[in-house]
This record gives sequence, C-alpha cells and structure tokens, in this order.
Amino acid sequence: MTTQAEAAAAPAIPKAANAARYALGLLLFVYTFNFIDRTLVGVLNEPVKRAFEATDFMMGLLGGPAFAILYTFLGLPIGRLAERFNRVLIVGGALAIWSIMTALCGLSGQLPTPLHVALFLVILAPVALIFIAQRMWVSAALVLGAALGSACLPLIAENGVQALGINIAPAFGGLASVSFGLLLMSRIGVGIGEAGCSPPSHSLISDYFPAERRASALSIYALGIPIGSMLAAVGGGWLATNVDWRAAFLWLGLPGVALALLFVLTVKEPARQDAGAAEPPDFFTVVKALAGKWTFWNVALGGAVTSFVGYGVGQFLNSFFMRSHGLSAFEASIYFGVVAGGAAAAGTFLGGFLSDRLAPRHPRAHAWVPGVGLIISAPLYVAGLLSPSLPVLILALVPAAMLHYFYLGPLFGVTQGLVTPRMRATAAAILLFIVNLIGYALGPPIIGALSDLFAATNYSGAGVYAQACADLATGGACATARADGLKLAMIIGVLGYAWGGLHFLLMMPTMKKDLIS
Repeated sequence: MTTQAEAAAAPAIPKAANAARYALGLLLFVYTFNFIDRTLVGVLNEPVKRAFEATDFMMGLLGGPAFAILYTFLGLPIGRLAERFNRVLIVGGALAIWSIMTALCGLSGQLPTPLHVALFLVILAPVALIFIAQRMWVSAALVLGAALGSACLPLIAENGVQALGINIAPAFGGLASVSFGLLLMSRIGVGIGEAGCSPPSHSLISDYFPAERRASALSIYALGIPIGSMLAAVGGGWLATNVDWRAAFLWLGLPGVALALLFVLTVKEPARQDAGAAEPPDFFTVVKALAGKWTFWNVALGGAVTSFVGYGVGQFLNSFFMRSHGLSAFEASIYFGVVAGGAAAAGTFLGGFLSDRLAPRHPRAHAWVPGVGLIISAPLYVAGLLSPSLPVLILALVPAAMLHYFYLGPLFGVTQGLVTPRMRATAAAILLFIVNLIGYALGPPIIGALSDLFAATNYSGAGVYAQACADLATGGACATARADGLKLAMIIGVLGYAWGGLHFLLMMPTMKKDLIS
C-alpha cells in the first residue's frame, strides 16, 4: 500500500525530469549564442580583412589568441567559483557580458574612442570586483590587467607607430588602425565573458542528469557548437552581404542579453549530488586527481589537437569557399552552415548517443567511437579540399564533419566521470584550459601564418608578393596565390584529425580503471 510520504514524493520524479529538460534546453540556447558570438569573426573574415587590409596571420590573431588567452585562463577561477556559488547566476552574467562585447565589436570605429573604451571597462568591472570579494587576487589582477591593457590597444594603434618610429603596418596589416584596435579590445572582452559559460554549465548538467545519461546530455548541450556556427554563418553572411559586417555583430550579439534575463529568472539551481560536503576540494586536489590518470591526458590531448585543427581551419573555411570556388560571402556562409551546422550537429549528437548506447556492451565505446570517427574524417577532408568541384567538396566535407564531431560528447562526458561531483566544474575548466590554450589560441594564427607563407611561396606574378599583392583587391596571380596558399595550409591542418583520433583510442586500456562515476 502506498504511504502518504510515498504519494507526496511521487510527482517529484517527473517534475525533476521536466526541470532537467528545461534547464538543458536553455543551456543549449546559451551555448548556441556562445558559438554564434565566438565564430562570427571567422564568418566575417573576408569583409573584416578587406576593411582593415589585414593579413591572414592578423585575422588568425583576432580569431584565436585575442579571444582564447583570457577565455582559457579565466575558466579555471570561474570553475572554482562554480563549485561554491550559484551556477545559474554565473552563466547568466557571463552571457550578458559576452553579448554586449559582441555588439561592441560591431561598433568599433563608430563610437567615440573614449566612450567605447569606457563601456568596455564598465562592463568588465563587476568581474574584477567578484574576484576581489573572494580574495582571488591573481584572478582579479588578471582581469584588471587585461582590461586596462586591452583599453590601451586603440592608443597603441593610433600613436604607437609614430612613437616608436617604426612602420608596423606591412607586418601586421590592420593593427595600425584605431578601429582595429577597438575591435581587438572588444574581442578580448568576448573571451572574458565566455569563460563563464562551460565550466558551470557542465557542472549543472552533471547534477541534473545521472551518469548513464550524462554523455548524451552533454552532447545535446554541445549541439550549441554546430547550431551556433550555422546560425552565425547564415545570419552573419546574409547581414554582411545585405547590410554590412558591423550589423552582423550588433544584430547577432544583443539578443543574448534578453536570453540572459530569461535564463536567470526561470532556471533553478539544482541540488549538488554531494551537497553534504562542507567544502569542495581545493584546486590542486582536483589537478592531482586528474593528473594521475592517463585517460585524462589522452582525452585532453585528443581534444586539444582536434580543436587546434577545428578552430584553425574553421576560421578560414568561408574564405576558402570564396577564394577557391568564387562564392559570394552569403553563398559561402550557406555552405559553411551546411558543413559546420547540419553535419556537425548530427555528428555531435550521434557521438554522445552512440557512445552511451554502446557502453553497456562495449565499455570502451567512449574512446573508440570518437577515435575512429576522427581518423576516417581526415582523408575525407583532404579529398574535398583538393577537389576543384564544389559538389564533390560538399559531398566529402559533410560526412567528414559528421565523423569528426563524434568526439565532443565523449570528450566532456569522460572528463566528468573521472572525478567526484564536487570537482566537476573545476575538472571541466582544467580540460578547457588545455584544449583551448593549444587549440583556440594557436590554431587560427598558425593556419593563417601558413596561408600567408604558402601564398608568398606560390606567387608566380611580377615583383615580390608582399608588395605586388598588398592591395587585397588585386586579382590575377595574387588572387591565385592567396587561394592556393590557404588551401595548402588547410590540407596540412586537417591531417591533425588523425592525430587527435589516436589519443582517443589510447584511452581504451585505462578507462575502466580511471572512471569513478
């Protein structure tokens, strides 16, 4: 016979399940905006490059280190905050910050420089104050130093050339521009804001969902990557073609502020699975717990190498469509959306779903599903990039993207299973620190530098490439060199997917011993 207590408790299960699904749905929206704002620079690569007469290397710096360095380093202290404080408020506040910073990217050169800089500093002030209140002095100094240093970029761009008596424009392209300095500054602000997204989000999902459903839940969350990339491509490409590139930053950035309010007001902070613990383990305890497990090192290095290729090549995929296949910005964005959106979304979901579904019979599925997918994707990417036919290119890139994105769900799910619940936000931050420091900070500028190098090497026209092709509107041999240089850089890059896949396969011997939850 059902007791009164049991009857009262009965509705709690569907109610909790609905709350978990709702929270996961909104977290998916948040992560979608995260990647819209993150990848928009790559979608707008060509119009921004032309506006500032920048090199591919400079665009790589804008797409990579300008965002990734602070994003990477601040993820660790924000992960620590998420172990102690309300994670919903952290995610909502971070979303508001990076959304406003994205809009400021579009206002670079449109507002008076002092006003733009003042807005940048005012938006970041609460982040520094939170760290100061928690006596996290190093983190506070990092934010303050980055904010003040970034605010100097427009002044350096305006006065640094004359003050140093050196003309840096030929080497660094658009850096010798106040507007570019403001864009670079705002891009750094986007990275600071986005640092507050994934560590607390992973921790929320891990408390909302049990271990046997965690990789699937994290895969659904990770769908924000391809969906956001697709929306950035289609929306950003259309706006750049029909309005201008500045409008894309404004129109795709500001809606995130409304989403931040909705998230904070409607998502509840779940009970932590180890709520009885008085204090979460300190940072070095988490580092020690992960560092002693080969599974962690292989999943982190596999993710880092894969991200290096993904971010580096992805930064220039729109440019490749335009340079090698003669597409307009909007046409290139449509194909980018098909590859980085539809195919990648299917691969992201299938990677987590298949791994969870196969794991009861094949306990190492979370290693070999992403490993095999990455290794097979490499030759498919090479074949597509080498083909002069656009249909053949798309037919190769779609399955390649689907297979390569098998890695995302297992990447996060395995890491969460290596530690106790109270360590999960910090573990996610440590994973993202390694993945993004290697992948995001280095991938775009290295692919961009290789593109510039190979373009100069392949140039067959009169004179020296740097002088003859300084004007980006110059066609003929210059356009051919730029197209061929980028193609070769991307082909070399995508071979790295096989390397990343090998690290996932190397997890197989140690997973059973290392996983604890």
